[in-house]
Amino acid sequence: MKTINYLPLALLAASLTFSGCDEHDHDDDHNHEHKKPTVSFINPTEGATYNEGDTLWLRVNMKSEEDLHDYSLEVKNLTTGATEYTYGGHSHNKELTTALSYVPNVDATSVMQLIVINKDHDGNEQQRKAVNFTINNVSNTQIPKINLLSPTANSHFHNGSKMRIRGNFEHNSNLKEASIVLKKNGSVVLDYSPVLSSTKTYAFDTTHTINTSGHSDYDLVITVKDHDNNTNSRTMSFHVH
Repeated sequence: MKTINYLPLALLAASLTFSGCDEHDHDDDHNHEHKKPTVSFINPTEGATYNEGDTLWLRVNMKSEEDLHDYSLEVKNLTTGATEYTYGGHSHNKELTTALSYVPNVDATSVMQLIVINKDHDGNEQQRKAVNFTINNVSNTQIPKINLLSPTANSHFHNGSKMRIRGNFEHNSNLKEASIVLKKNGSVVLDYSPVLSSTKTYAFDTTHTINTSGHSDYDLVITVKDHDNNTNSRTMSFHVH
């Protein structure tokens, strides 16, 4: 007679249970989701207001438990629906702070939105954050006009280089006073007040030699006022190293 050996039921159950645990553990590893990067807006801030023609710094801090990968910044004009600025970056660090800038130009005062997107190594979107701010249109004929020819938003400086500050003021009535102030890390290094002599136009041209032993932030602020105290101001910022 032929003998058939059956696997004991207890042993069979144990075998099936062991097999199921193996598959479950593998699925857990495969489906593990990493924490999203954190995004903090340094500039612009929510609800802030800037003037067209000013240099707008886009400073955003991003942190991740693992290395960052692809990221993008986009500025949209919510008033017109147009995209004003885009930038795509890549990083293998766990933290970075952007130091990007652009000069906004609007036909009318507009609400803007800066959108930051982080993607993982597979191109999947991990994080999306946005901040809203306002750009003022300053083409009002009652406000003196500032035409800044130099420096520009694309100018680069280093220790020992000369910054030429050149441009002109224009107005439909007589100008009263103006000031050109350059600050290094918040401290004034140039304070120049042109003598306007009740004129409707004035050309300014002055220089400053950059003097820094390390990384420094420079802010140029130009202000002009007419006899009715209508005032206009332009700012431009530079990072020097």
